This record gives sequence, C-alpha cells and structure tokens, in this order.
Amino acid sequence: MNGLPSWMESWYSATPVQTVHCSADLLARGNQHVLWGCASAPMAANDNGQANVKALYQALFGLLQQHGYPHLWRIWNFIPHINQPDDHGLETYRVFNLGRAEALAQGMARHMPAATAVGCAGDALQVYFLAGRAPSQHIENPRQMPAWRYPPEHGPQPPSFARATQVALPRQNLLFISGTASIIGHQTVYVGDWAGQCRTALENIRLMAQRTGRSLHALDHFKVYVRHAHQLGGIQSLLQAALPPTAKTAYFVADICREELLVEIEAMGASSVFTGQ
Repeated sequence: MNGLPSWMESWYSATPVQTVHCSADLLARGNQHVLWGCASAPMAANDNGQANVKALYQALFGLLQQHGYPHLWRIWNFIPHINQPDDHGLETYRVFNLGRAEALAQGMARHMPAATAVGCAGDALQVYFLAGRAPSQHIENPRQMPAWRYPPEHGPQPPSFARATQVALPRQNLLFISGTASIIGHQTVYVGDWAGQCRTALENIRLMAQRTGRSLHALDHFKVYVRHAHQLGGIQSLLQAALPPTAKTAYFVADICREELLVEIEAMGASSVFTGQ
C-alpha cells in the first residue's frame, strides 16, 4: 500500500498457546496470562457504522469475560476513511467514538485501555487487542486532558482510552503508551509543522514514561504513523536522532484521527522482574 513494503507483526509466547475463539470476524489465542486477538466489522464509506462498532466491542468484551481475561490492556483500531464525513457530516472517527462509548457504557469493560486509532484502506474496521488475567494500571499525562473529558468541539462523544497502561506480569513489567500526537491540553499544537509535532509527541511520551519511573531510552518499541508520505524521510531523520538507538521502530503512512495532525507515535517498554530464583 502507498508503494511501501508490506509489514507483519508477531508476538511470541514462551509457554503453550491455544486458540480460544475462531470465527470469520473474531480470532483470539492465549496462554495462561495473555490473550491476543483481532476482530473486524464493516464500516463502508458514507454509511453510519456506529452500530457495527458497538457490536464489535460488545463481542470483544463478552469474549474476554467468557474466557477469563477480563482486563483489556491494549487495543489498536484501524479505521477506514477515518477523516471522511458521513451523510450527516459526522467524521468517521467521531462515529467510531460513539459506537465504542456505547459498548463501554454497558459495563462490559472495567477500564479504558491504552489505544491507537489511525486510518486504513478498505471498508472494514480492523481491531487488534491484548488482554490478560492480571489487572492493569491506567495512566494519564499531566499536560494533556484525559481524552474522555474532551469538550464537544472534538465530537459528540469524546474518545474512550487511557494515555498509557502498565501491567505487572510474573517476570516482566509491560508499559503500553497509546498513540500520542502533538496535543497539549486538548488542542493540537504546531499545526502545519511536522518537526514541531514530532518533538511535542516525543515529549508527551517522555512524560508518560517518567510517570512509571522510566526514561524515554527505557522504551524499546515504537510505531510511527505519518500522514504524508513525502514527509516520511524528514520524520525518520528527526526520530532516529531522538529515539533510543537500540529501539525497534516501524514507520507507516496512515491518516490520523485529526486532519491537522501530521504524525502519531506509540511506544512500548518491557522491564524484567528479578524473582530471586
């Protein structure tokens, strides 16, 4: 897509994994601690997909409860024509927020997880998730308004996610930092300036890592979503100088949830836990 090479992400488990659910639109596999999965639902252009989003999230929450992984840690939402208005003038991303919030309001999810929401090709919403048996700690950024408190200028229903999620597993502590952009308070800053937006997003990520006792250089995985392909080279150069040299970083050309946002960055860090054995 967009002339770029294809990319695949793999998660590995040191312990046996089994399929817990498999259907045309929802697949999940897990071990004794973690459930990985993906789901999809139609979201055609100019069609109000609110009900489909709600049904997808309801099915996901029901699956987590049924199989004993009640804590949703991290979720990735790939939303087709994310910035395009529907027949009523409501952007697809805002339609998505309405459907997601309806499912959350029914009490099927205990907390709002760390999340990413970016554009994708096609006419189907694609959702990927990590959940677990252990509870997680959800964390906010002191210089950003919590997303669920955004004012109505950002849509009839604010986004439902945490800025980051931290999970303590038996031998590892995981930190998932949500898709992070050039937002201070609830406003976009450095409109039209991709370098300023990169630096602001990085500072937001640094602050989130700091709240968990980590530095930016303690993070080991980054994904970078770039709106305009012609800006990719400059963004890569800026980030290569700023990110940890040992970090694994993947770049994608994708639309972002606000039309004025040019770049979004997510991060993950894993620290080993010494058990004394």
